[in-house]
Amino acid sequence: MRILVVEDVLLQRIAIVGALEEAGYEVVEASTADAALQKLENGLSVHAVVTDVQMPGSLDGVHFAAIARERWPGIGIVVVSGQVQPATDELPAAARFLAKPVSVPLLLKTLHEVALREV
Repeated sequence: MRILVVEDVLLQRIAIVGALEEAGYEVVEASTADAALQKLENGLSVHAVVTDVQMPGSLDGVHFAAIARERWPGIGIVVVSGQVQPATDELPAAARFLAKPVSVPLLLKTLHEVALREV
């Protein structure tokens, strides 16, 4: 399964990517939502996205998640943040929110659930 990790804080991105790769996932990284959107628009195929909420650039993680859900409805979405908890109605349909710090087992379980949901 290929996962797109969108996180602007390098050490957090390294930790998430490392945990996912250790669990056997193929991981693609982006440091901003703008960069992640560009990767998807360029044809990157992923099963799920893990995105932080607050990032530099023109898109935050919630807006990016909404665009991803609209354009690529089959992609599972996990939104994470240590500072902001979006209201349920702010998240795209079937997206899940996890508060940082996220335990690796919970992240893996949640990714499995969102990536296997029916579109």
